[in-house]
Amino acid sequence: MSVRAESPGLGRFLPLAIFAVIAAGFLYALLYLNPKQVISGRIGSELPSFDLVELHDPDKRVISTEFAAGEVRLINFWASWCGPCRAEHPILMDIAKRNLVPLYGIDYKDGLSNATGFLDELGDPYLAVGFDGPGRTGIDFGISGVPETFLIGKDGTVLLQHIGPLRPEDVTNKLIPAIEKARAGS
Repeated sequence: MSVRAESPGLGRFLPLAIFAVIAAGFLYALLYLNPKQVISGRIGSELPSFDLVELHDPDKRVISTEFAAGEVRLINFWASWCGPCRAEHPILMDIAKRNLVPLYGIDYKDGLSNATGFLDELGDPYLAVGFDGPGRTGIDFGISGVPETFLIGKDGTVLLQHIGPLRPEDVTNKLIPAIEKARAGS
């Protein structure tokens, strides 16, 4: 009886081919994709519906239907426990001081006293702050964390989403042109 050795064939190259495909994918992502650029499914769609207690006055509400009143507005998700929110806060104070756009806040997964303490300490740039303690509104917006900022058009459509803390160059290069374009109606 003779034993015949099987030829290794193409099977021996399969692990190498799998490795090459994975490596090519990583190389493509490294060279051609911008990790700071996140494509939002929310842009161009209607503002999610929400009805939140106003942080400073529990008898008042911050309601999504008020954001389709023919005015461009900015919504900023933040929290007192968020370090990047603290870093971003002077930028928001400047936006409010310059009256660039009506600015609203949504306090995300926070405690009422912590949130009010944060604003008492750093200043309150917001016209109103909705309290989203359980985080449901943040989920409806599809946020990935805080801070996150949304520009809302005159018709209540989400025009821009900025993930992470706003920096001066973001305001100058991205936010102000988007506000001007939205106000012009294009």
